[in-house]
Amino acid sequence: MSFSTLGLHPSLVETLAALGYTEPTAVQRAAIPAVLAGGDLLVSSQTGSGKTAAFMLPALERLLDARAPGAPRGGIGPRVLVLAPTRELALQVQKATHGYGSRQRLRTACLVGGMAYGLQLKQLSRPVDVVVATPGRLKDHLERGRIDFAQLELLVLDEADRMLDMGFQEDIDAIVARTPTARQTLLFSATLEGVVGRLARRVTRDAKRIDVARSAARAPKIEQRALYTDDLVLRTPQVLHAHPVHSPHAHALIESIDTSEAAKLAGGFSVAKLAARDPIAPTWRARKSGKRTADPRLGFEIRRNSTKGSTPSNG
Repeated sequence: MSFSTLGLHPSLVETLAALGYTEPTAVQRAAIPAVLAGGDLLVSSQTGSGKTAAFMLPALERLLDARAPGAPRGGIGPRVLVLAPTRELALQVQKATHGYGSRQRLRTACLVGGMAYGLQLKQLSRPVDVVVATPGRLKDHLERGRIDFAQLELLVLDEADRMLDMGFQEDIDAIVARTPTARQTLLFSATLEGVVGRLARRVTRDAKRIDVARSAARAPKIEQRALYTDDLVLRTPQVLHAHPVHSPHAHALIESIDTSEAAKLAGGFSVAKLAARDPIAPTWRARKSGKRTADPRLGFEIRRNSTKGSTPSNG
């Protein structure tokens, strides 16, 4: 099966071919025609299954078409809204949107925490087709009257289970309450049971459910070990170099030490602070010669200096 058989506009199919997409994944084969049919949708699929294209391609198809009959005209609010749990995922979705819609005159806004308001306000001051946002920052813009959803036709909840795990339930409910009842709603999640199922019942109507089988090949191969030493300063460097953490793809974690001690113990490995038990402790990346912090109860990730990070999947 090819993308041309899914009902997508030829310009989108040509763009996908130029991007190197040869055939749709399982979630794309199942979800794209269902979204194009116009009903609400619940999709259980894992990260890395191609779900971003599964909802964004039919969303772009919608934007290619004339505005739906009876939809209000005028205004600058988005026609498509995507909620994502993290800034990183939201930025990935926005980037993918521009890639898929490179042949369209497309305006997007990415509203996420940890970024300056100035650019976001500039994006919202003009007509926008697609908004990708984290719930907290979007709710803030809503409460300040900076965005309205009178024009909204499609709402996507991406990785809904993660958003609920992160405590965004009230924010999601507040946002959904401000959207038109006639909208189409798509909910993507690793699971559709429990709290996710209850959310789905609140935000969708007569939704079709699609369950994409989890691929065993994608299961992570992770081995965890706990090692104890009677002399932290003397033994830890020996343990790190003898243990499989010396592999370029391995990590180690040392607790209850400060930055200077972590660098001393690492012995040839780079050191990055993970988290402090004290919620008011500063967050920063430690260097080998870093200063001591006020709270010594820290966790440090030990990495081999030559290790390079891999590019995350767009999901």
